[in-house]
Amino acid sequence: MTWYGQAMFLVETGEGKRLVMDPYEAAIGKRPPSLSGDVVTISHNHYDHNNWRVVRGSPRIVREATELALDGMAIKGIAAYHDDSKGAKRGKDIIFKVETDGVTFAHMGDYGEPEVSPAERLELQEIDVLMVPVGGTYTIDGPKARAVVEALKPKIAIPMHYKIPGIVVNIAGVEKFLTNTTKIKRMPSTIEIERDSIPDETEIWLMECA
Repeated sequence: MTWYGQAMFLVETGEGKRLVMDPYEAAIGKRPPSLSGDVVTISHNHYDHNNWRVVRGSPRIVREATELALDGMAIKGIAAYHDDSKGAKRGKDIIFKVETDGVTFAHMGDYGEPEVSPAERLELQEIDVLMVPVGGTYTIDGPKARAVVEALKPKIAIPMHYKIPGIVVNIAGVEKFLTNTTKIKRMPSTIEIERDSIPDETEIWLMECA
């Protein structure tokens, strides 16, 4: 799994299938990588999340809250909101839950709800890896992201969608999310996650940007 900044990830399965999540446009201040992919998920139709054209090949584009099996991946889109007003400010968001190689990931897109709903909690129980936005302004901020992690109790929480060098989007850094956190691991931009390497209790994995 590789993080490219903002909310863009590449997940490669054990069989070599490639899932690209929320690819962005260069307008964020960082040139998007040119990747090949088999599947692209788009959490919502904003320029920093919907640049599927950067993905080479003929990938399947998934941009609805639906459930399907593709290339050895079980993918489920869970309807959510981009703001704290049931979408009145910024519209809808899709949380994508993906299970592959015995590991369950959840990518929260531009999640903006004030707290995790009972329905979301039910859908996202027993998540191994949670990619959660922490930069605020357009999503939940650091403290609210911590509350999401505490509510869902993933084994690994990976912060995303925060200010890094080059990004011109008006969002905060990762610092407030990390405040008073002891179980932090600094990780490279590409990591390998296997079923038997997943921790027993929640850890924050702070990834470098590729």
